[in-house]
Amino acid sequence: MAKHIKLHKTDKELHQCQQCNAELSSKGNLKEHMFIHSDQQKMTTCKVCNIQIQQGRLHNHLMTHDPRTYPCPAEDCNKRFMKKSSIKGHLLVHTQESKKECQV
Repeated sequence: MAKHIKLHKTDKELHQCQQCNAELSSKGNLKEHMFIHSDQQKMTTCKVCNIQIQQGRLHNHLMTHDPRTYPCPAEDCNKRFMKKSSIKGHLLVHTQESKKECQV
């Protein structure tokens, strides 16, 4: 939540994307954001389930097929984790507290 609130701080200069007008809080965030507009987002195919996926997301996707990972127990969530302890932190995204709408 604190990270999200930082996005709305107006005491710093915002950096605007020239392609979609998104406003980002730092040059680093803008550079990361620009990747979504680039040709570098090449698609690849998962060799396990044959879906098309962005190359940069393939590693995390492959975890969903790894029997050594731990699944999130929440219904309709396909995330998997290398450590059981990581699930506890992740479960917060499924609580009502984290689903509050941004008021800024």
